[in-house]
Amino acid sequence: MIRRITLVILSYAAFSLNQSVAQSGAVHVLRSAIDIDAGATKLAMHVIRQLDPAAVLSVDGRILKVRISDTIAANQLIAALNDQGGAYALVDARNESSSGFPVRIDTGDPAGDDARYDAAKRAWIEAHPAEYDAIRAGTQQTPATKSP
Repeated sequence: MIRRITLVILSYAAFSLNQSVAQSGAVHVLRSAIDIDAGATKLAMHVIRQLDPAAVLSVDGRILKVRISDTIAANQLIAALNDQGGAYALVDARNESSSGFPVRIDTGDPAGDDARYDAAKRAWIEAHPAEYDAIRAGTQQTPATKSP
């Protein structure tokens, strides 16, 4: 319980101090091989802030969500974290469900989220007309919105 409260406080502090980036930058969702405790969260925050002082991060179990300057590539972020003893990997790199249908990911930017989802959905429909017809006919389900 104390761990969760500490993580929430750290996440809230990071968000509060960096509201200026709330609608900009790239969002990367990473999975750790182990649970991310308070010490690992602090280390991750330190590493990420060295890359981008305005970065915002949140932690939930083994998931680390980072909003960082779009000039910093995901592989650069992962390398920096893993060089400090982390074991992180990118999650859902293509923003798709297991069936391949695009998933709308809530990053806190509704207009941007909608635009990305709509573009991905149109491209998927063009590439998979038979599967789309099955969805429309009700014989296949579309995935729900993700909120990493």
